[in-house]
Amino acid sequence: MTMDATGSALSPMPRPEDPELLKDHLARLEQWAQDNKRDARNDTWAFWSLKLPAILASTSAIIWVKFNVGTASVIAGAIASICVLIDGIHPRGTLVTLTSGPTTTFEY
Repeated sequence: MTMDATGSALSPMPRPEDPELLKDHLARLEQWAQDNKRDARNDTWAFWSLKLPAILASTSAIIWVKFNVGTASVIAGAIASICVLIDGIHPRGTLVTLTSGPTTTFEY
């Protein structure tokens, strides 16, 4: 087992003499990459799902105040506050589910 620069264990690549092990290793590596891509997409959606409505609601509240529509401004401000509050209590989209790589050990 070899170590990378950070001291983490790296799984060795299979030797070219065993094409089935190599195929299996590459298939698991591809699956890991696809899983990380899906997790990154889901985390990006989760990150912006409450931030974007809060930005839009607070911006529209400012516009409503400018046009002296107080009720709409208060409602938009309340929506923005609720979005920020929920996002602060339950933060999402921090990409903590991504893994560092497939952990496969080959015995020779």
